[in-house]
Amino acid sequence: MAYLRKIAIIIYILLVYSGLVKWIPGLPVDLTIVFTAILLVLFPFLFKQQFLSVSSFAKVVIFSVLSLSILFLLTNVYTISTDYAMSKSIATVLNMFCFIYPLLLFDESDLPYFKKVMTAGNVIILTILSFLYFTDQFIYFQMSEKTIESVLGFGIPNYLSLGTFISVSLIFQIGNKSVFNKIIMAYSIFILFVLGGRGPLLFLFFIFILHYFLTLEIKKFSIKNVVILFLGGILLLQYFDFSAVNFERFNILGNFSEDESALERIFFIEEGYKSVANHLFMGLGIGSSGIILSGTDVSLYPHNLFLESLMEVGFVGGLLYLLLYFCIFFKTFKNTQSTTLLILGLISLYLFFQDMKSGSFDSWRISLMWIALFVIEYRAKDKIQI
Repeated sequence: MAYLRKIAIIIYILLVYSGLVKWIPGLPVDLTIVFTAILLVLFPFLFKQQFLSVSSFAKVVIFSVLSLSILFLLTNVYTISTDYAMSKSIATVLNMFCFIYPLLLFDESDLPYFKKVMTAGNVIILTILSFLYFTDQFIYFQMSEKTIESVLGFGIPNYLSLGTFISVSLIFQIGNKSVFNKIIMAYSIFILFVLGGRGPLLFLFFIFILHYFLTLEIKKFSIKNVVILFLGGILLLQYFDFSAVNFERFNILGNFSEDESALERIFFIEEGYKSVANHLFMGLGIGSSGIILSGTDVSLYPHNLFLESLMEVGFVGGLLYLLLYFCIFFKTFKNTQSTTLLILGLISLYLFFQDMKSGSFDSWRISLMWIALFVIEYRAKDKIQI
């Protein structure tokens, strides 16, 4: 059964991050459907008998996730949306599936393989991005999605989805002292910089600093590390085409008044809170954010999950969302001596920041995967199975 578990882990990660692969042209069927079907087939072979006893922490986390998801679905009764409500309802069901599946099938012994698969995925992404960079095709990441589709005939993952995967992979490898990991980490940061990922880079550095202080690790630079940094700097100056980087994207304060992305999100937040003020108790229903923000029933959201929950589900939805993350972060900072638990908690914190800046409940399954792994590790720590 060991090989089936490994296959299930690979397929599960592919499902959660299907947005990175489903763009491949010529596919006869949606890969999200394919991955889900495979996991359902594997389920009876890998399902583990679970104990009825559940820790109070796990109860709150599971209650928060499932209650919030079910509330989203129930608002179909009164939502002002039709088209977006349908697609978002499907995404909500997929979110619940991606959260429940690992809790029923995986345990703490599977986490090292999760780490291997994430690292392998990161290496593959870095290889592809390196090819695009050295063949002068990185310009695609500076184009709008519509422009890319008109030029290539198909879409590609945007810088944010790529940057988030790379960043999470790096956080998952914190503590790995191997030379290979140090090279991958340094090169990943280089690629993030070239991609122009302000959010991914900013939040990644914050997590690194936070981990440093939480673990009180005082790292001394050995001669070997100094030599490696020196040689790496020389290679960077020699071969890095600085003209390929849009440095203006990183000048957030200087270009704030001209940053279309920032101005758009401010507008979304203002319009979102106006709607919340008028419909605080129940919101306007699942998928209503598109109509609230643009006046049309399209896939559009405020790039802030807390605000999105308030807009569509109301006060109770926002409360459940905050309760979930309060529990996760409370247990994270209370158990800093547990290396794996701390890292999984920091990944959840990183994704929380991303969700509050650029996220949508359409793709919340990414955050839920790491929350589920956090619960799995905490379950092992307390020697209680869910």
